[in-house]
Amino acid sequence: MQEGLDIFEEGIIQSSRAVSEERKQRLAHLVANSLSVDQLKYSESRKLLNIYNELTDPEVIWLIYYSLNPVLVKGPHSDWVNKHPDVLKPISREMGAPQEQHERGALQDSYKLTLSRLGLTTEKNRTTSLTTLGRLMVRYITDEES
Repeated sequence: MQEGLDIFEEGIIQSSRAVSEERKQRLAHLVANSLSVDQLKYSESRKLLNIYNELTDPEVIWLIYYSLNPVLVKGPHSDWVNKHPDVLKPISREMGAPQEQHERGALQDSYKLTLSRLGLTTEKNRTTSLTTLGRLMVRYITDEES
């Protein structure tokens, strides 16, 4: 019982610092899933909360992006890109591009590196995919059942 209260309190603290409504909703999913009887143990739930706390909103957007299976026709993957073009659209770094564009590209790279550093994504043959921990995090912060 004390452990559940601790997770709930951590959720409230993180929620009070969250700016976007989407972040608050994802955090609510994470806390609710952590408190479910059939879900992870306390220490594992705390770990997910700590990882989530380290992620910025753009990093969460990239994490969910990697969880969506790209298809040749219009689908959830392209819908997600259209919903978050400022975060997900590729940024050209060609010679002569404005400095601001290079800076945005550097930030975009840092989002992806953070996901890898936290063990949420892996790269193989220039393709990024979710790790088991990444899939677990996406499942806990979204409505999806897997």
